[in-house]
Amino acid sequence: MLSSLGSGPTLQLEAGNALFRGMGEQDAPAKARASFILEALTALGVKALAPGVRDLGAGTAFLKAEAARVGLPIVSANLRDSGKQPFPSSVVLNAGGLKVGVVGLSPVGPVGGVPGVEGLPIVGLARTELKALKGKADLLVVLAAVPHGDALELSQQLKGEADFVLQSGGDGRGFPPPEVLGAVVVNGGVRGQGLGLLELVINGGGPWVDLSEVKRDQELLKSLEERLKDVAGRRKAATDKAVKDQLATVEKDFTARRDELKKKALAVGKGGRTFDLTWKMLDKTVADEPELKAQVLVHEPSYKGQH
Repeated sequence: MLSSLGSGPTLQLEAGNALFRGMGEQDAPAKARASFILEALTALGVKALAPGVRDLGAGTAFLKAEAARVGLPIVSANLRDSGKQPFPSSVVLNAGGLKVGVVGLSPVGPVGGVPGVEGLPIVGLARTELKALKGKADLLVVLAAVPHGDALELSQQLKGEADFVLQSGGDGRGFPPPEVLGAVVVNGGVRGQGLGLLELVINGGGPWVDLSEVKRDQELLKSLEERLKDVAGRRKAATDKAVKDQLATVEKDFTARRDELKKKALAVGKGGRTFDLTWKMLDKTVADEPELKAQVLVHEPSYKGQH
């Protein structure tokens, strides 16, 4: 979920690998479950999905028809079915006046269990689509249903061209923090176990700054100020020259680090763009909605409300 300007408008996106348990699932119960998940995603307000291998088990025609039925845009710039592109490369969405260009990417290579479906190399096609969106959107996001390593490569290769890479590759990495190599990489977390909120504050241009790092820097700055005061007092009270010199060196190092943090904080305070990623874990503290639970039990009879 992307949130523009703090508690303001939200935009919910799905980075893929959400519909099937595995690849090549084509039986009726698996299809019914996938259709239900698409309905649930739409009801939750998701505005775009990039198909991963776990979304393509029943083929592109099934996904295209079911997504159209529920009104959920599917985007993929590199997916091909018998040489043809089954889904649009991108979509421009509106979040409270903020125009967000969303480019979809699927994993590279043949999709197991689905003959004729494959993903072409991603970087060049992503770059082409991002260039096409330039001037049409205020924020550029890549929905990447690809492995983590590919997402990191995208981040580096698309530096200055994309703002965020939202990745979902089913690599079991839990809920890692964002990675800033070029474009900011945000992992989608463990499927179905949490809802990610990426809160954005946009006050101009410049590089994206991780607000959690700013908070850590503020805590460190406070600690350094206290330690500096302590070291300065000990240095003044010391009578041994060697001890005084040692404390003076420590004081100098602490002062340099403090000044560096102050300079960094000042740069953020002058405006720019910040992001803050938090997770809402869907654990036992989150109550079930009876109507939705009844629908879930149709497809997951073993569900006991433990998320």
